[in-house]
Amino acid sequence: ASVHANRTQKLDEIMSLVTTPVLDQSRAMAMVNQTTTSVEQHAPALISSLAAFTDGLTTEQKQQLKTRVSKKMSRWHQ
Repeated sequence: ASVHANRTQKLDEIMSLVTTPVLDQSRAMAMVNQTTTSVEQHAPALISSLAAFTDGLTTEQKQQLKTRVSKKMSRWHQ
């Protein structure tokens, strides 16, 4: 499944949980555990790929990357 489809499915699950009269805490914890496991499984490959990418950048390119990421982050936090 695509990343977008997975994100949409997880959001739907979260909305379902928080709109019930009583929060299913065990289901919420299971969702947290699933996400944590996924992050732990994918982190080494992600970090390796990020290192391979950034290690090849010049100082100027790294600054440009930092600027772009900062702009994106500021949009997310508005």
